Amino acid sequence: MPIDMAPPPPPARTARKATTPRAKAVAQNPDGHKSPDASVSPMFHARRQGLAGLAQVAQMGCLAFGLKADAAAIGMHSGPLLTEVAKLAEAQPAIARWVDPLIVAGPYAALVGAAIPLIAQLAANHRMGAMTNLGAVPPEVLEARMDAEMMRAEMEAMRERAAMMQEADATRREMAALMEQQQREMANA
Repeated sequence: MPIDMAPPPPPARTARKATTPRAKAVAQNPDGHKSPDASVSPMFHARRQGLAGLAQVAQMGCLAFGLKADAAAIGMHSGPLLTEVAKLAEAQPAIARWVDPLIVAGPYAALVGAAIPLIAQLAANHRMGAMTNLGAVPPEVLEARMDAEMMRAEMEAMRERAAMMQEADATRREMAALMEQQQREMANA
């Protein structure tokens, strides 16, 4: 999901029944942007989502290079633009031929977006640049976290070993007592 920098919607007014044909046709689509529901195909929403995925990748690219204002601008202004491009693709087959391949790219764009933080962290770990804009932390922080986690795991293993040794000692004592009791019973028989 793109970083949305759009201003909040105006406060809701009291609900009135739509009276004009245009007002009746306007409905909310799944990603929150208004579109004429009756006049769009199911492809409208798919196109809108595909374009939104690409906008998200563009935002991540801006953040990677420290262009926070550009990333914010994309988040603030891309929504209405993407909606209009999707509407235009509804009416113009030439635009649809350009936009429809982006729908296929959408899931791949999401994959790239999901991989960027890992790649940024690996780059930061090997001093290939400051990647804090993409959520990377200094490698020393990760090393300290890993050391602490390894110590916790080692401490847990030591506790488990101690508990198992106590259980084994208790079983040995119980077994010795049982064997001693059986020997006494055999001697008395």
